[in-house]
Amino acid sequence: MLSELEDDAVFMHDEPHLVVEPSAEATVLARLMGGGTEKEGAAAVVAHTYGKGRAVYLPGRLDAIQCRRLTPAFERLVVGAVRWAAGGHVPVEVTAEAPVSVSLFDQPDRRVVHLVNLNGDSTFASDRIEPQDDVRVCLAVPEGRRVQHIRRLWDEGELEFTDDDGSIRFTLPRLGYYEAVAVELRRE
Repeated sequence: MLSELEDDAVFMHDEPHLVVEPSAEATVLARLMGGGTEKEGAAAVVAHTYGKGRAVYLPGRLDAIQCRRLTPAFERLVVGAVRWAAGGHVPVEVTAEAPVSVSLFDQPDRRVVHLVNLNGDSTFASDRIEPQDDVRVCLAVPEGRRVQHIRRLWDEGELEFTDDDGSIRFTLPRLGYYEAVAVELRRE
């Protein structure tokens, strides 16, 4: 059930962390280790189901790990948490050479995908963001809908896409700092 979240990585983490006492029904997937503080042994990753819902709780700023050094194990943890919580039905997935933040918003006749390029210096030595080429996006199409067209809202322009049985795929040729893509839908 939780196999998507299992990882044997140990993360060095000295950021503030909320000490939580998970319910008996929750599964603690990782605990804080080392340092000899009152936080040692505290839950660091907790998974729980309630009815049809699923949640993964990280009670601290574990994302701060990425500020010092990009950590593939942490990236796998976040990807696994999202996939597990979504029941394997992730509505949008981005493939890129460097980190990209993605948010999806549904409106009555369209889906809007916001993409933020995070390809900067992870140690904050510089605020420079390097553009990324060929950022690939796979987006689920709601049942009973068809895609009319998609367009870039920030850099403006139409994008070509392929229909892939319930989802579409498209590529942003170049992602600077930010882009929003509007996927216009119609009812079948």
